[in-house]
Amino acid sequence: MDLAEKSLELLKSLERHAEHLPYSRDDLRTAFFLKVVECLNAFFFAHLSVDLASRIDAGQIKLALQPGHVRPENLEKILCLDRPPWRANYAASVNRHLLVDTWAAFEACNAGIAYEVLSRAEVEKMQLATFHEVCKVLARSGVALDSDAEDRLRQKLRTRHIPIPRMFAAIVKSGSRQYGRDRRRDMAFLDLYGRLRNSMHSNFVYHGQARNLVWRGTEFRFEDGRFPRFSCSEDAFPYLLLDMVDELTQVFDSAVSVVDHNEVIRDPIEEPGSHIRVEKPEGSS
Repeated sequence: MDLAEKSLELLKSLERHAEHLPYSRDDLRTAFFLKVVECLNAFFFAHLSVDLASRIDAGQIKLALQPGHVRPENLEKILCLDRPPWRANYAASVNRHLLVDTWAAFEACNAGIAYEVLSRAEVEKMQLATFHEVCKVLARSGVALDSDAEDRLRQKLRTRHIPIPRMFAAIVKSGSRQYGRDRRRDMAFLDLYGRLRNSMHSNFVYHGQARNLVWRGTEFRFEDGRFPRFSCSEDAFPYLLLDMVDELTQVFDSAVSVVDHNEVIRDPIEEPGSHIRVEKPEGSS
């Protein structure tokens, strides 16, 4: 099965899955799958273009061009998709967009769900996680902060960006139903996906603590200031990437299945107003 065929099979499967979910299409629990379908559509057409360019270049497909319809230099650019170094560069760009865009969809939908189903106190606890860690280190070192210094440190270390694995864990914990997968394994998978995304988002260079991670027999080596390295071949990586996208959708599906929320969870970016809830004072009508 070639890449175009495999991506088409996956996106059709996700379309069918989205149709049978008990949520509306504008609910984030459905919208995530539709966002991933859009990403896979772009991936599919990109690799279909490479396949067509290869077949045209090899003479397997004959084009009957009408004079003036296609400029020769434009046709030549299409055929370059199957020639080095264009093929490798184009493939790297397509892979990067699939990884970055699917993670962006996962991040946005998880954030929207978290702000809807978690309490303000739970969200603030995650936003102040670094602050609490620093306070513990200072306390062990015998450093005492007065209330003014503590307040300034709290404001300095408060973050609006909550790491996705942490937010994912909070969503799973919030539900009354049992999570149907190995949560520790899924957290490790999200850690891997996030590291790959961050690397591709910074010109393929990894920044962070060195880690060696393994997923489905492929080793991923992350070293600060270097390109991530994989034990699979360059030709095999896009197929592995599609498997990772498939796994990401399964992780998301299992997480939202434990959420106790019957109302529609809409995308705050596409809705007027803010996703930060304004809570009424106690006793107000």
